[in-house]
Amino acid sequence: MTREERLFWMGLSGLVVLLLVVGTVVAVVRGERPEDLTYLPDESKPENVVYNAYVAARRQDIERFRGYFKGFPWRTPPGEPGEVARIDVFMLENGEVRVGEAEISGDKAIVSVLLIRQWSDAPFGTRISVQEERVTLVKEGGRWLIVTRLPFVYPIFEQTALPAPVPLVEEK
Repeated sequence: MTREERLFWMGLSGLVVLLLVVGTVVAVVRGERPEDLTYLPDESKPENVVYNAYVAARRQDIERFRGYFKGFPWRTPPGEPGEVARIDVFMLENGEVRVGEAEISGDKAIVSVLLIRQWSDAPFGTRISVQEERVTLVKEGGRWLIVTRLPFVYPIFEQTALPAPVPLVEEK
């Protein structure tokens, strides 16, 4: 492959990423201070529900976060069920989560979510990574509820009491 062909494909790839990032963006949750993030008032749109779930996660508003889900798609640790102690949002210190517009079909919606990360440790400038995930919602009782896990969000559960360890060798 010639140098011109490589440059062409690199430029075309960059353009596709730029169109993905800029063209479908509705809202952004950055690594800002959680108290600076505000909820969107119109939760009749599925993309606003997904955005607000991210805001609740960043603000550590666990009850409101749980309220955006039909059921709760995360399993508790083995043993007794634990309560959610806090919520981690992955990699926001060097990136942002962008929530795209919803694709609605009846009482089901799919919302794309992009995690855009950048590092300046690359030898020739900034390195950018774009990862796309999808969130599925269903409409029940006039409300949109998330039925899948929220990408890049990880609830941390309180530690539950584990049974006493069993000795490997019987003591005499």
